[in-house]
Amino acid sequence: MTDTVDALRAALRSERPKNSGDGYPPALRERVGRWVSAQEAGGARLAELAQQLGVSATSLRTWARSAGGSQEKKTSGFLPVVVKSEGIPAVLESGLMLHTPQGYRVSGLGLHELVSVLRSLE
Repeated sequence: MTDTVDALRAALRSERPKNSGDGYPPALRERVGRWVSAQEAGGARLAELAQQLGVSATSLRTWARSAGGSQEKKTSGFLPVVVKSEGIPAVLESGLMLHTPQGYRVSGLGLHELVSVLRSLE
């Protein structure tokens, strides 16, 4: 079945949440999201689609992304991080380093040794 603006608008109207904190049912959001993605692929503007359906453009954009569509790149919000050992000072590779506000600098310690030094400086 091919959804039309009238059918989707009627479905959205009948499923409108009673409370503002409640959302539309997931199946309806998925259905609308697929339709929005198809319309955008055909050149429609999101703002026009939002006006036709009576739903905010932000909601439509989110629903289209969730449905696997939308012209915008789908991202998780995280960027990959690559950690390289090149350029790390050798002192950091061999142990911990302490630099106190008083100017003391101690390096190459293990955790227990570092704790002992800190306690002795109290």
